[in-house]
Amino acid sequence: VLSRQAGFLPILNHSNEIKDMRKTLSFALKEEMGLDVKCPGIIHSTFLRFRRNPDDIKNFIEMFESIAKKFKICETIIDEILLTSETMPYMTGGETLHQFCLR
Repeated sequence: VLSRQAGFLPILNHSNEIKDMRKTLSFALKEEMGLDVKCPGIIHSTFLRFRRNPDDIKNFIEMFESIAKKFKICETIIDEILLTSETMPYMTGGETLHQFCLR
């Protein structure tokens, strides 16, 4: 997916484990610790950020689509969860607070 600021891969989670985990954690953190957290509404992996708009957007989109067609994205296994504090977009500010190993 191309947006005005970035290119990203949307990640599908049809069985909603991520949505359910975010909802449960948000509620627990607010109720138990008085923390008001904001969980993102999407799951994605950013692979490209624009520093400026391409000079020839039409040509860029055509080239991007041509390259993207050559790649097949497959299923994957998640073996860790990172708890982060994001103070600026795209984790340009913030830190990893804890790493949870799922193996």
